[in-house]
Amino acid sequence: MKIHPRLFAFLALSFVIATMVGTLSHELGHVAVAKVLGYDTQLHYASMDFNHDDKLLDYYEPHQKEIMIEGTPENLHFKKMLADSESDRHKVSWGGPVQTMLTGTIGFMLLWFRRKKIAAYGMKFTDWLCVFLAFFWSRQLANFILASINYIVYSKPSVHGDEARLSLYYNLPWLTLNAVTATIAGILLIWVVFFIIPKLHRLTFIAAGIAGSALGYMIWMYWIGPVVLP
Repeated sequence: MKIHPRLFAFLALSFVIATMVGTLSHELGHVAVAKVLGYDTQLHYASMDFNHDDKLLDYYEPHQKEIMIEGTPENLHFKKMLADSESDRHKVSWGGPVQTMLTGTIGFMLLWFRRKKIAAYGMKFTDWLCVFLAFFWSRQLANFILASINYIVYSKPSVHGDEARLSLYYNLPWLTLNAVTATIAGILLIWVVFFIIPKLHRLTFIAAGIAGSALGYMIWMYWIGPVVLP
């Protein structure tokens, strides 16, 4: 195996674009769920905000005295609002990972149905597109690896990611959803790399993936993203 320069350039550029699109579409998954739940949203280059506290504040301010008294109708209603708000926050948290994994699954299924044609005729442009869709699953694997490294280095769990917060919400160990989705991602991506991509192009693909993903992350997170969607 060797690296083919023209294919490397095409794949690396594709990984740059896919990394930026994947980051933005992940946040749009959060936005979509928040919109369905009736919240106003604001999209940023690597995050999103929604006004989940506004309803709480609107009710709390005129009923503050009654809310502080245990058992009053206002107190019980406000507790229900708090529970509903917490539930909505975690529904929104699901939006990003579900969008990412759903996109990856669509790519994987398309490759599965096209696998015989790929074996017979080689990789076409459409097939490469399906590969990049399938590699949306790589976010789950990368998040698990980074969370594990962070825990080893700092000796404490990082609960800033969607999966970690959701694991704790469901009273699971903080790394549970990371580990489960990373395992699925690993199986799917190994199949794509070693059973779909021809051996002749495999090293080129892996090298382009590393270079293009790193460059795409830098471009979006530090150069373009903060300017376009601060």
